[in-house]
Amino acid sequence: MCKSNGLEKSSYGKTLISVWMASLISMSGAIAQSQQKTDSPPATVDDLQEVVVIGSQIKGRITEAVPVTLITEADLQSIGAVSGDDLFRSIPQFADTNFNTSNSAQTTNAARGDVGSADLRTLGIGNTLVLINGRRTVNHPTSQALTNTNSVPVLTYNTNAIPGTGLSRIEVLLDGGAALYGSDAVAGVVNTVTKKMQDGVNASVQYGGAESTHLRELQVNLSGGKNFSSGNISGTFEYTDRQAMLAEDSILTAYDDRRPLFANYPNYAALTGSDTRNTRGVWPNLFTNGQIRAGTTTLTSTAGAFHIRPTSFGSCTRDLGNGICLVNTALPTTGVFRDLRYDTSRGTSVLPDVTRSNIFLTGEGELSDSLTLFGELGFYQASSFRLQPAVINLFQIWIPATN
Repeated sequence: MCKSNGLEKSSYGKTLISVWMASLISMSGAIAQSQQKTDSPPATVDDLQEVVVIGSQIKGRITEAVPVTLITEADLQSIGAVSGDDLFRSIPQFADTNFNTSNSAQTTNAARGDVGSADLRTLGIGNTLVLINGRRTVNHPTSQALTNTNSVPVLTYNTNAIPGTGLSRIEVLLDGGAALYGSDAVAGVVNTVTKKMQDGVNASVQYGGAESTHLRELQVNLSGGKNFSSGNISGTFEYTDRQAMLAEDSILTAYDDRRPLFANYPNYAALTGSDTRNTRGVWPNLFTNGQIRAGTTTLTSTAGAFHIRPTSFGSCTRDLGNGICLVNTALPTTGVFRDLRYDTSRGTSVLPDVTRSNIFLTGEGELSDSLTLFGELGFYQASSFRLQPAVINLFQIWIPATN
């Protein structure tokens, strides 16, 4: 990443035309210069302003400028994100970053825990390379799951492990970087730069919640450092404690059947598209090998189908007691029988309970005029708890006659 002090820092969201340098530039040879007038002073070294190079040590040559968006420290403070996932979803270039704890909340795909993702320009999770201080990060080992896009398994860096409080800036390469970084940089590269050379301590506390819900969130942030005669040690600490948001907290998420919300609109009241209850639920749809009779009563259809349902729906073939009965047809789920469908929202979580700790330390010291020793240490730990519906079995279960 090439940065010049002469460039004016843009406001949040403004795109700069900069140069993404992932290679170590080797300067060699002589530069031909045109003859100058004798009264023109020669260029001096002082004319060259400071240049910071961040990237891999791949030798090459810069051929053209590429677009880079710079999010400054002031921009980060105005966002006020409480997690890395929250931060990335606040940056317009990341568009719909939907692979997180709120995605597919009512399915087993949400059991990944406190894992966020980076999806630059919605080109696919796993196609955005995340760097911290110019160095590659390691993908989260348990974040592989099916997404809403073509059901493709993905691996992504857990953005919740990024120390949001301790960031100095974020640099977003809006052009593909696969040629330099590999296939995981097809959509681009995002480099998160942490604060360094801090002296002193800063502390902040943030508390909030969603009105009329169970959601409450507390975050404590500490950052600081100490200068020494030959170096500096800086670090940040974040602690987050969030109470879950339940499906019952909102009328829009409390039930899968949202037809009552359109009761006052005759043109929509009869539409069944707003009823998303699952046809596979607690009432079994069963089959046998051929038709079965009990005396003169046919307990199954000719094809061997039968089902169990509440006696309140009537038309029972045989009463089984306890308010349920057997019916010698396949399980109906339309018309008056739509209430036999499974409501997957009841008693579940939209956002889980989360307790998260995030520590990031940096240090550097000058061993000599030409040698500097530096090191980084990151620690992330989180636990989450959520309520989700039972797994709906998509396969047949065979029970032998000897059972």
